[in-house]
Amino acid sequence: MGALLYGVTFVTSLNIGSETIENTPTTSEMVTPLALFCFGVFFSSFSEDILTRGYLFGHFGDRVPKEIFVFLSATIYLLNHIYRLNDGWETCTYLFSLGVLFAIPLVLTKRLWFTGGMHWIGNTTYYFTHSIISTKTNNNHLAPNIIFMLTIVVFIPITIFVARRIRGADSGSTITS
Repeated sequence: MGALLYGVTFVTSLNIGSETIENTPTTSEMVTPLALFCFGVFFSSFSEDILTRGYLFGHFGDRVPKEIFVFLSATIYLLNHIYRLNDGWETCTYLFSLGVLFAIPLVLTKRLWFTGGMHWIGNTTYYFTHSIISTKTNNNHLAPNIIFMLTIVVFIPITIFVARRIRGADSGSTITS
């Protein structure tokens, strides 16, 4: 889900001209930096999920309505990115929206793995599509952050559907197509 979220955003940005690819390194030039980033970001992604969602869920998950928990968790996720708070409303809005998206699977499954995996592979996909592959933002088009926000909104019901299916599979129910 994380790769899809960031991948769909990237492909959409390319297709409508919001971003262009400046340089694509060879496969051998990609492997080492991607592997190192993938390994390192695993720990930062999951520690952030434990802090901004898991810890809160352990203390408030059953004591507050799910909607309040999701809002609280998303707010703390946004504030955890204090270094990004001056980057404008687009960045703050997508960070809050991402916090909502990442809290939903935790609330529905009562497990952090789906959220953590989505967060980790999403960060890795973003790194691959914006740091390994060099891109340029085209200012005369729809901003990539707005495209990301819209993609997050589309992914919320998809994430709810997938999380419910996971919850159903975990409880021993049969999943039918």
